[in-house]
Amino acid sequence: MNDFSHVDIFATKGIEYLIVIGFLILIIPFWKYLNSPVNISPVFKFSSAKAVVNRITSKIPQGIFLDPTHSWAFMQRSGLVRVGVDNFLLSTTGPVNYIDLHQPGEVIKRGDIMGRLMQGRKSLNVYSPVSGKIQKTNKHPDKSEQSSDIFDKSWLYAIEPENWSRDMKNMLFAKKAEDWIKKEIDRLRDFLAFATQKYGYNPGMVILQEGGAIMDEALRIMPEDIWAEFQAEFINANKMV
Repeated sequence: MNDFSHVDIFATKGIEYLIVIGFLILIIPFWKYLNSPVNISPVFKFSSAKAVVNRITSKIPQGIFLDPTHSWAFMQRSGLVRVGVDNFLLSTTGPVNYIDLHQPGEVIKRGDIMGRLMQGRKSLNVYSPVSGKIQKTNKHPDKSEQSSDIFDKSWLYAIEPENWSRDMKNMLFAKKAEDWIKKEIDRLRDFLAFATQKYGYNPGMVILQEGGAIMDEALRIMPEDIWAEFQAEFINANKMV
């Protein structure tokens, strides 16, 4: 009788139950962690959750011509042509400083650099949509895409045109301009998706999952290399003299 040992199977099972319960206690918060939404670092958060598409597809005011380099022109009653940068650029870059602006009295040609948009060390060259003599330079253009009317507040020059009828033929007007902007938004979405992956960024930082809408100021968090590629793809490639 002494050769047999007594084993309490209920005590053994109790230990197993405790192990299982402990495992469940550990796995539940781990499972919640795996399935929780990914939060972007505060460095990459935007001040607004509005999509850029909502602003730049708004109706273009009557009389506004858009240039393929993302500048615009408007013939005033005085005969002078106001020119500036379109809100596709301003909504994509966010607030910028304008530098290297020309002075009144200078002659500028269509396709000449009419200024630079600066944001820290990053910059974009923008081109004049018309040729002529600069009569006025806006010393305090609105620097933000939040302007209620960029065509009124963000103009850069008032130009006495050299040949307005020729220059306007190379620009887009009314519905053609609106349709073109929508295509540019599609191109921008593809560009950002490719560029972010190329440089190791998460595309979700600039492209919303719901419908693929693009976040405001998408270029604001991007490095100089992506700005250079944007310059080549959306400004230089569209340049027509």
